[in-house]
Amino acid sequence: MQKKFLIEQPPHSDKYRLLVDDINETETFAVTLDSDKVWYNRKILGDDLSINLETYTALSTQGLTSVLPIGRFVTIWQISKDEKIQRIWFFDCKSEVSFRDVNRKNMEGYFSDNVCDEFEKIQTLLRSSFTNELDIIELVLPI
Repeated sequence: MQKKFLIEQPPHSDKYRLLVDDINETETFAVTLDSDKVWYNRKILGDDLSINLETYTALSTQGLTSVLPIGRFVTIWQISKDEKIQRIWFFDCKSEVSFRDVNRKNMEGYFSDNVCDEFEKIQTLLRSSFTNELDIIELVLPI
């Protein structure tokens, strides 16, 4: 049975509020590991994103790892072929910590060099073009 979450969204809140399971003190890194929360986030972000994720997952042989910009965050989505396992990692694009170093030291090289390369491309693009109008996401630990 899928869990339901009642989290205020625009126009009742200033930003779209996405659910996470863990977030650091400076709110520059967060992760969502609970599939129900990932489904909730997909719904909040819209059908176009969700349909694209479903399509690419269906066309893959084992599942999907995709790097996407969302608001001020570079996100890494990981979805198994059957969509039972879903995860999202959130990294603030302005963070001075190198994703490649985090991957190597804290995640023991969990992500491939291809994912790291794609991450760095998107982070560079976001850093150069980011404006306050794009800061539309707030990460929330549900009660």
